[in-house]
Formats: sequence, structure tokens, C-alpha cells
Amino acid sequence: MKNLAKLFGLTLVLTAASSCAVSMKMHGNRFESSEVYGKTAFRMKADYRGQANVELTPDYTLYAPNTTNPDVGPTHNAVIGGGLGIKDRFELGFDTTWGVTGKFQILGAPKLRADEGNFSLSVLGTIAANSDDQSGSGWFSSNSYKIHMEYTTYSAALLAGYRPDRLINFYFGPFVENGEYKGNYEVIGTSNTSFDGKGQNRGGLIGMEIGTPRITAILEGAWNHVESARSRNSFWVAGTQVIITFGSVKDSSKSNESSSSVASRY
Repeated sequence: MKNLAKLFGLTLVLTAASSCAVSMKMHGNRFESSEVYGKTAFRMKADYRGQANVELTPDYTLYAPNTTNPDVGPTHNAVIGGGLGIKDRFELGFDTTWGVTGKFQILGAPKLRADEGNFSLSVLGTIAANSDDQSGSGWFSSNSYKIHMEYTTYSAALLAGYRPDRLINFYFGPFVENGEYKGNYEVIGTSNTSFDGKGQNRGGLIGMEIGTPRITAILEGAWNHVESARSRNSFWVAGTQVIITFGSVKDSSKSNESSSSVASRY
């Protein structure tokens, strides 16, 4: 029982320490395939994704933000989001990274009408904005600290895909992303310092989408090359997403075609 209490205490300490980190998160996994849904419908999404992390300080109560040599590497997070199909070729997505994505399908049939052999091509753009406010006292000093940071990222991707089967779509493509951050770091009663910086991520996606129009799962890998000031790093991240579509999953265009065909006979 004592060992369990010690373990619980250590977990609390580590959790508290990790929450003191301040970073700009950039997209790694996107879970946007090469096909839009194909009609107006709401889709609920939940995933565990890899992201690119530009960490300015692992603990702001111990270290001031380092904008010259930030720690650049992978991180993973659970994310919930949604999507809204808009007609045949366009859809919007949003999630708890405070990101909004627009996707337009250039070639191929959308998911609702895609059959075996369907080749698809889409472009997408994403903008995400977030902020972080923390304050507290240091573990090894009597000082009190306060930090505020806000950042915005802009991303674009081109995705091509192919369906070897009605239920499976393989997709891949390159992406680019730029990010900007700014903030304020204060040792209360002693100093107040502003900071800012930029980051960029260049990479590629490869994924598999499997399922029906009602329920879909996505497995995706993302290669990232991240640069921020003097820091740079290349790495892979991977994740998975589940999508549930609400409302009718029937293709209304096919119903209209059938009705027109029947009417033309008379």
C-alpha cells in the first residue's frame, strides 16, 4: 500500500512538471483522405495523433523560453473533432486543436459514390490558433512566474488516392506548414520579457481509409521535417482515427438519377 501511495505521488509530480512545458504544436497526422464525403452530412471524429512539437521550455518555472534553440520533436495527443460535408466537392473540418480545415476534391468520385478503381485528388488548407497561460511558483526558488504564449499555424496539402476495393482507399501526398508564436515571460516583481519566433514543417502523408460511409477508420503515417530558429529535426509520427457519419448515408444523386430514368420511360 505504501509503494502504491509513493507511485501515485510520483505520478502527480510528473504530471505537474509536464504541464509546465510551453510549446507550439504543429500538425503531423491530419486524417484527411483524398476524398470528400460527397453530400451535406455531419461526421464525428475521434483520434490519437502524432504532432510536431516546438518546445520553448520544459518547465517555465525553471527555464526561460528558448527561442534560439527550441527542442523540436514528436508528441502525441488525443483529439476530438467533426466534419461537415457541403455538396459534392467540398467539406469543412474542425477539432480540439482549434484548427479549421477546408478540403476540395479536384478529381474522382467522392466517398459516397466511389467504387473500386476510383482515383482521387484533393487539396486542403488548415488554419489553427491556440494560446497558453500559466502561472506558479518554482520548485527550487521562492520566485513566482507567469507566462503567456499564443501561436497560429497555416498548412496546405495535396492528396492523391486510389481504391483497390470499395471499402479501402489508399492515399498519400506532400504538405507544408508555417507557424508563428509570440508571448510574454514574467518573473513577478523582477523581470518581464517578450519573445517571438517562427517554425516550419515540410513533409508527407501516407494513409489507409477503410470502412463504409457510416463508419470509417483511418491509419496514417506522417513524415515531418521541422525547423525553428537554429533547431531542426526529421521524424515519423503515426496515428489512427474513427469517423461516424450521422444522418442518411444514401447517395441522393443516384436517387435523383433513378427517378429521372423512371420518369423518362413514361
